[in-house]
Amino acid sequence: MAEISPAATADAQPIKLGAAVEQRISEKQWFLANDPAAVDSLAYVHLQLEPGPQIEHRISFDVDGIEFKVRIDFCCAFLDFRPWFKNPGAD
Repeated sequence: MAEISPAATADAQPIKLGAAVEQRISEKQWFLANDPAAVDSLAYVHLQLEPGPQIEHRISFDVDGIEFKVRIDFCCAFLDFRPWFKNPGAD
């Protein structure tokens, strides 16, 4: 991806793209999603009594140090499928 600087206003495209790399998918596949501020397409919520990360720690006897555990409880759901697109890539 590269920044485009058009010479005239009529040549400008109002689409702004950003790239995110995910190692768990094939290099030939790609995804496209809308701007989250434009359309509500994904919702997520936290549990009522746990609004953020829950951090616990303990002093370890086995190693010289402190062990930390971080947990976050939340749920997410797609509200609309249309702002999301997956290109399966060529075989």
